[in-house]
Amino acid sequence: MCELPFSIVDHSAFRIMIQNLQPEFNLNHKTAKTKDILQLYRKEKKILQDLILKSKGRISLTTDTWTSIQTMCYMSITAHYIDENWKLQKKIINFLHLDERHTGIILSLTIEKCLAEWRIEDKLCALVLDNVSANNIVASTLKGRYRLSLPLAGKYFHIRCSAHILNLIVKEGLKELDDNIVRIRDAVKFVLSSPQRLKVFDCVTRWNSTYHMLKRALEHKDVFYRFNLIESFKHPPTENDWSIAQELCNFLKVFDDSTNIFSAIKTPTANLYFFQVCMIQLHLKKNWNSILISKMQVAMLEKFTQYWENYSMVLAIAVVLDPRRKLDFVAFCYTKVYNDSSQMYVKAVFDELSKLFDWYEEKVNSSRHHSVASDFRDESSSLVSSNEDLSMNDFLKFKAETRKEEESKTELEIYLQEPFSPDDAIFDILKWWEVNESKFQILAAMARDILSIPVSTVASESAFSTGSRVIQKKRTCLKPYTIQALICLQDWLREKFSNPSMSNGKLHNVI
Repeated sequence: MCELPFSIVDHSAFRIMIQNLQPEFNLNHKTAKTKDILQLYRKEKKILQDLILKSKGRISLTTDTWTSIQTMCYMSITAHYIDENWKLQKKIINFLHLDERHTGIILSLTIEKCLAEWRIEDKLCALVLDNVSANNIVASTLKGRYRLSLPLAGKYFHIRCSAHILNLIVKEGLKELDDNIVRIRDAVKFVLSSPQRLKVFDCVTRWNSTYHMLKRALEHKDVFYRFNLIESFKHPPTENDWSIAQELCNFLKVFDDSTNIFSAIKTPTANLYFFQVCMIQLHLKKNWNSILISKMQVAMLEKFTQYWENYSMVLAIAVVLDPRRKLDFVAFCYTKVYNDSSQMYVKAVFDELSKLFDWYEEKVNSSRHHSVASDFRDESSSLVSSNEDLSMNDFLKFKAETRKEEESKTELEIYLQEPFSPDDAIFDILKWWEVNESKFQILAAMARDILSIPVSTVASESAFSTGSRVIQKKRTCLKPYTIQALICLQDWLREKFSNPSMSNGKLHNVI
């Protein structure tokens, strides 16, 4: 859990500490500890595999590849699903060393082996990938391989990482930056002369790093001014530079907020996608009283059109499955974006929603209105036998006719016509579907699958923030299987160790 090397158990200071804590404890050497960890990995893997196989819902995958400082390529595969208790789960199921060049075909074969190993080939829902050409091959290959078991033959199988697309859009706009921002960045570089501190302060490969650099610099504007009086910057930022930086931060805040929302891993993000993309599109069309930002808008809108002109249909459906939003929210957003053409887009969403509903209705094989009709017939017959009053019979006839009209409606129609749920800060969309699962059996099955789709690959990328620390030079001797055991176990056990409801006894059993 602390990412310490195996050799720590052989360190004299560590052994002295353990002996002081418990003199009778027999601390094994690092070779034995390696075997213990591999044994624990196999045990926990079997537990997790059984839980995933027993879960009602489907599984969405995110992946990411990364090259270590030893130029070894690794691939992380993360499974996302909603469990029996309607809790969103994120589990790293494989952390693999890739022996060959990681082409699209190699990556797809690697994922296929992973799915077969976990026996979840027929439980797939979606695959979320970064927007690189090799991943298009991965998605199309896997879609062809598993199309018979995928919803609507995999029509919405491939989801492009929203955080990655947003990064591309904003970076395109930042290319328009002129000397104003460069002078502020140079001032920051001058102050932060340490390369390591500078790397933390501003990383040019991530646009939001530039945003946060400017935001922090603006907070210390007076400090930079006083520092310049002492040290004299070569090209000090002017007052106009600071004004432009402030305006740029105001402009970029929306994108930073959306990136944070897209990157959430503990709560559903599928139902949040539609609103965020709409808001970004309207933000890019807004009139800004700045030549620099206007130039950025042109470049960013072009990139937006390239990647997001057609919103992800399955993620538009996800917002309909939010009882606070439903189809009315789709109509509202499209009206803001497309004005008079909005009805065409709303109809497209409703048509696809209906097709998906029909697919799930066939799979779930539960027609709720039939069961309601059966229950009513039983109820009415018992009432007639116990009460021969003519007025009661007339009432039952009236009630049957009214119920017949209600039963002609599908779950989807009933759900869309019901009042909206209150929109407050404590609303839990998964809790709502848990409570209403018996009422909307087909829609609940849809919600369980669609709301588990992450809109970014951040969960898989986070494995490498761990991996970069685990696979250091001093650990180059570790075998890839051992590295996988370490990464996966840390991910699986983190929840058990952080859950306050677990007793010490249970933790001891884990250890």
